[in-house]
Amino acid sequence: TGGIFKRVRESMRRHVTACIQENGEHF
Repeated sequence: TGGIFKRVRESMRRHVTACIQENGEHF
């Protein structure tokens, strides 16, 4: 099912966003 990929993508985006906030960088 595509639900797994959707969940993984959201998890990755959340992780990336957290890293960006931690580094204080803005894209």
